Amino acid sequence: MTGTEHSLSTPKASYRITKPEPVQLVPGESKQQLTITIENRTSSTITCSDLTITLPAGDGETDLVPTNAAEFVGVRLPLKWKRLASPKPPVFTVKPDPLKQGQIPGHKSIQVTLHTISVNGQAGSAIVDVKGTIDGVTVSDSLPVAKFSGGFVFGNFKPDRMATTPYQDVTVSWTCEKRQPGQTLTLRWTGSADIDVSTDHAKMVSIQRDSAFDLTVTEKTKNGQVTASMRTFVTVSQPHLAVQNLTVLGDTELLLEPHVRVPLAPEPIVTERTDTYTAETDGLLFGSVQTFSATATADLTVEVTPAEGSSHTTRVRAVGGHDELFEPGPPIAVAVPAGSKVKISWSLKDTQPVPDIQAFATELQWQPIGVGTLVRSS
Repeated sequence: MTGTEHSLSTPKASYRITKPEPVQLVPGESKQQLTITIENRTSSTITCSDLTITLPAGDGETDLVPTNAAEFVGVRLPLKWKRLASPKPPVFTVKPDPLKQGQIPGHKSIQVTLHTISVNGQAGSAIVDVKGTIDGVTVSDSLPVAKFSGGFVFGNFKPDRMATTPYQDVTVSWTCEKRQPGQTLTLRWTGSADIDVSTDHAKMVSIQRDSAFDLTVTEKTKNGQVTASMRTFVTVSQPHLAVQNLTVLGDTELLLEPHVRVPLAPEPIVTERTDTYTAETDGLLFGSVQTFSATATADLTVEVTPAEGSSHTTRVRAVGGHDELFEPGPPIAVAVPAGSKVKISWSLKDTQPVPDIQAFATELQWQPIGVGTLVRSS
């Protein structure tokens, strides 16, 4: 499961609030906390030489902490980082000491946690400003924090299965506590309209292709509204998708290349192999496997471990001989959130192997939703 991500990404780094999940604090309560994560989006080491976090102070809807309570906010830092005495709260500046402690290896992250936060009593949406120096370049972002009235909190948004087959029912569920009048929950998934689920804690749906599910809470306030969202994914192992001949009338613009081939599908004479990648962006991984020997069995397995949440595994198997040109092997399609570890495994069993003869074939295609590819782990 992943919550709504509010981050300003450079080619090197981004900021986001990773705790609580989703990003929501309770008005009028103390001892709350926010964890801000600095993510290295590249495969090379970067250096964060300083970081400044500003909490909006006051008693309004767009404020977070009362002015007289800002000085009591504590800061939990990475090893050998320190908080500077100036500026004063609600501005918090931290830096590594020595500088090398600010190094962030490729596709890794560091965290700074503000704790003992007393939140003002107004429902609304507050903005936490984050500014840091990454490899000598200033990177800034504004991160929304939801404050729902009445102590409302929701979370634990997940499906009953991470992978399914076409037209099989999937149930997504969530927890919801202390919902107040005027707070509306809506559910949407790929290809659907918004559905009001304000009085529910679960929904059963039937899907035909890989689908993203979004659960959104909205509350109207005196001066606007406050929202928070969570997202989860379900993969369909044999999606109901087919395009044979596509005709477009009028002007067209290609926004993304159709796919980027993962370059390291194994040679067809190997018997077993596992490769691990990191996803630079959200995307879909498509693949297939087929066998050419009547005595051969080949498996293609994809295990996706998101940066946050539990891993899920999808597997297809080809058995016996298939016509190389006209009978493709079973397909696989997997949704991959950004930052996930992707482990791709192939295995072949042949009871009557013929030396140096191709026993199976496999293909992988990466369809990015954003900008990025799969980076092989060293």
